[in-house]
Amino acid sequence: MLEKLHQATFADTTWNPEQYLKFSNQRIRPALELLERIQLKSPQVIYDLGCGSGDLARIMSERWSSAKVYGLDSSDEMLKKAATEKSSVKWVKHDISNWSVNEPIDLIYSNSTLQWLNQHNQVFPKLLSMLSKGGCLAVQMPLSWGMPSHHLMRETLANGGINQ
Repeated sequence: MLEKLHQATFADTTWNPEQYLKFSNQRIRPALELLERIQLKSPQVIYDLGCGSGDLARIMSERWSSAKVYGLDSSDEMLKKAATEKSSVKWVKHDISNWSVNEPIDLIYSNSTLQWLNQHNQVFPKLLSMLSKGGCLAVQMPLSWGMPSHHLMRETLANGGINQ
């Protein structure tokens, strides 16, 4: 029964920036590797979906200094933390599942976020439709949901931490 649940079922709407940042070194490596693969020379409009504490959005604003960079997240706590460091990034509170914009986007970047959403068959075409001609959708989603460690965590949560 537990295995049939989508991981979005367990996603919380409250994020603790201090707890999140305890593992920032482990989290940033794959995010930087994804960023290094982007071949765009001078994107003008960039969105970091699920920007968290804003580290990658700030890096993108430095790499492409003439671009308008937006960090989008649904967590007030994470956006508040992101805004504590000076940058040109515009922080936007919004739920990705119903987010859209009117201007074409040159780069939509998302690292370790979209796995929390349901209905990928609708989400990805929508994101692609928002790109400018020649734009880039750069996404990385971990495949850890089915790993034994994650199964045990869900099992522990399901039985309230009581070993039966």
